[in-house]
Amino acid sequence: MANQEHVRILRTHGGIWNEWRRQDPATRLDLSGISLIREPIVGLDLRGTDLRQADLSYASLREVALTGANLSG
Repeated sequence: MANQEHVRILRTHGGIWNEWRRQDPATRLDLSGISLIREPIVGLDLRGTDLRQADLSYASLREVALTGANLSG
């Protein structure tokens, strides 16, 4: 289950997310099971994020960093 604080930061605004990631790169991000259907998540740093069982259907993933992300399921 996704960490609700991570979800809140993600949905606030991408610029805030990326700045937060720069300030705290060691945080293990958990967005597992989240529904991002049709959401514009362009340009976000999701490296190493747990996205297991996340629904990314029709989400805009342009320029999203996904290196090391868990996209299983």
